[in-house]
Parts: sequence; structure tokens; C-alpha cells
Amino acid sequence: MDTSLKDIYAQKKNMINSKERSKIEHTIRQDFIITLVGTGICLLFFLIYDQFSHNVRSMYMTYLFLWPLILGAFPYGILTFLTRRPNSIRLPCNESRLFYNLGLESLTMSSLLRGIFEIAGTASIFQTYLMYGGIVLLIIGIMFYAFLPSKSEIPTKSTT
Repeated sequence: MDTSLKDIYAQKKNMINSKERSKIEHTIRQDFIITLVGTGICLLFFLIYDQFSHNVRSMYMTYLFLWPLILGAFPYGILTFLTRRPNSIRLPCNESRLFYNLGLESLTMSSLLRGIFEIAGTASIFQTYLMYGGIVLLIIGIMFYAFLPSKSEIPTKSTT
């Protein structure tokens, strides 16, 4: 009887972990879709601007869509496809995703502002701070992914 109770508790623990894992996998798929949409919006913004720009361009505005594509859609796409196999890859925790996404948004907005300032023929130190802040947030997000376990990986105490 004692072994069957242990089996029941182990199954319950695995069920909780699988529920948490499926929630995290769902949010990763959402992040993948959101970064793809963000990439499309940045590309559409550039294409519309390019039609009315009178051939005045900035490299930061032209390649604005690469930030969410390379740093957002590719990593989240890889995570999305690797999580289809059960327990094949470690999932990021919510804090990791939060800091990483904030850093990605900061870098994208910094690039947009830098492009606008270059076209206007001016500059701002705040755009540089936004760029460095975005890099720091990305690094914090990556560090949290590397060292902080997700909820589905936290071991629970078993009472014996």
C-alpha cells in the first residue's frame, strides 16, 4: 500500500509539472507569433516610410525589422519547434522571458529613434541609453534562462 501512495504522489507531481510545462510552451508559441507580427510591422513601417521619404534613408530605419526577426522570432521559433518533443529542452522562466522581451523592444525602439534622428539631422544621448539598456536587459534575460529554473523544473519536496 505504501508503494502505491508513492506512485500516486509521483504521478500527481508529474501532472503538475506537465501542466506548468504546457503553459510555458504556450507562452513561447505566443512570443514567437508576437515577434513575427512585430517583424512584419517594422518591415511595413519601413516600406511605407520608403514610399514617402524622397530617397532620404537611414540604415537603422531600413534594417529595423532585423532586431525582432533575429533576436525574437528565430530564438522563439527554435524553442517552439524543439519543445514539440517532450522534455527535450529546458524552458525559460517568466522572468527570463520578461527581461529578454523588454531588451528586444528597447533595441527595436532605439533603432527606430536613431533612424528618425539621423533623417532629421539631429542626435540624442537618450537613444544611446535606450540601446545600452536594451543590451543589459537582453543579457539579464539570457542569464536568468541559464541559471534560473522554470516552474516546471523546480523540484517539490516529497513527504515520506
